[in-house]
Amino acid sequence: MRRFAPLLLACAVMPAWAGADADALLACMRQNVPATVQMQQFELQTTNAKGHAETLGGELYVQRQAAQGAQSEHSRAVLRVIRPEHLNGAAYLVQQTDDYLRDGMYVYLPSLKRVRRITGTFADGSMLGTAFSYYDFKQLSSAFGDLQATSQVPAQIAGRDVTVMAFASVPGVETIYSGVNAWIDQASCLPLKVEFLQDGKPRKRLTADPAALRQSGSSWYLAESTLDDLQEKTRTVLRIDKLSPSPVLPERYFNPNTFYRFE
Repeated sequence: MRRFAPLLLACAVMPAWAGADADALLACMRQNVPATVQMQQFELQTTNAKGHAETLGGELYVQRQAAQGAQSEHSRAVLRVIRPEHLNGAAYLVQQTDDYLRDGMYVYLPSLKRVRRITGTFADGSMLGTAFSYYDFKQLSSAFGDLQATSQVPAQIAGRDVTVMAFASVPGVETIYSGVNAWIDQASCLPLKVEFLQDGKPRKRLTADPAALRQSGSSWYLAESTLDDLQEKTRTVLRIDKLSPSPVLPERYFNPNTFYRFE
């Protein structure tokens, strides 16, 4: 919905990044995922090439936690769809772990009544009919955790200082993308623009007006952002309506076998 985690996870706990080191900026971005579970109410409004529009609404639960041995941190997120009625109960889990068998992406659709692990070309498919793919969501919710930063240059967007980060896919990761470019706002560590590249050319473009930056306590988030699929001519507008702490959730909410059971 840091920001998608910078965006979807929408919660910055570091006030600024002022260094010139790429690792420092990436660390700042990944700190955007809250250390405690946070709930966001979201809306995804998608318009296809024929002008037909559909809106999904629901809740997104996100968290950053120390990995085994506390040498690194991983993120995890659960997206739960409440509306429209025919998708009520659909859920999507993305998590990073040290255990390959539990790392990855999972989707549950009420019509199928089963969990499917998302792998291969399916990861590049539309996530619940939106312009976002499952792979897009995973990268944004983990601050490009499956990518390697290759370069950075200073720039500006609407008078704000940003750092343009170029990312390359990690060997072994299946995706249609050849790379990702992200324009990271230095004051909030959120991406104001992201281009997902296919064969070196923009396939999708995510944009956000700096006026959509919001602060909640020490946290920053984007109230609205837009993703355009330049090939399919599909546009999805993501809106965050509410951001609030969530009660402690049972681990089953982040378990691939039980994440969709929100009793």
